[in-house]
Order: sequence, then structure tokens, then C-alpha cells
Amino acid sequence: MLPEALDGWTSENAKSESAGSAMLGGGTSISRVYKKEKSKVTISIVTDSPLMQSIGMMISNPMFASGGKLKRINREKAMIKYNEKNKSGEVTLAVDKRFMVTVKGREVSEDDLIAYTKAIDFKKLKSM
Repeated sequence: MLPEALDGWTSENAKSESAGSAMLGGGTSISRVYKKEKSKVTISIVTDSPLMQSIGMMISNPMFASGGKLKRINREKAMIKYNEKNKSGEVTLAVDKRFMVTVKGREVSEDDLIAYTKAIDFKKLKSM
């Protein structure tokens, strides 16, 4: 489910784990780290968490944006929080009310974060 590294980037092997109820109420997660010089992007997908419905509502409601902005990426609602000064940020999506997708980066541009978010095959993810 996690994309290959974009041009000029390298990626580590994907890591999978099951979390207890202390982390997002439990669930299964998979993540992968991508690097380019000092830049680092981590994509995480969490599923089977009892908190997904609450997270989905927060992402969909502009009232909870708290410094972020809502934008559609590949037809999915995304919450984008980016700090230009620190060159760091996060894109969060609730996909099909079953998956929480997070794309975090440091020493990256907002465009890099969005490019990695666009590289995720959401149709394939929904078909699981």
C-alpha cells in the first residue's frame, strides 16, 4: 500500500506492527520512511482502530483545523498542517472510515508532502 520512493528519494523497508489499546485505541499499522539528503518523510497507515470514526470527524470538520487547512487530495479529504519556518508538516486523511493515513515530514516542502500523499493508491487501499 505504501508507494515507492519518488524521483531523487530513497526508501527504507516498510514496517508493520499491531498496537495495543494505548495507541489510537489499538489497531494495525504500517509505515515507511523516505529520505533525500536532509529531508525525511514518513507515511503511516493505521487500520482496525476503534478511534477511526472520531478521527474521521475531526479531519472532516474545519472547526478542528487548528492552524491547518482542509484540501482534497486524490478525492480524499485531507488536513494539512505545515510550518514554513521549520520546513515541517503533516497531512492526515481518514480513508473509507477504516484507515488513518498520515504523511509527516521534516526539512521538506509542503509540495513534497502533497506529492507523497498523491502517490498513495487510495483505490487499492479501499479495496482491502
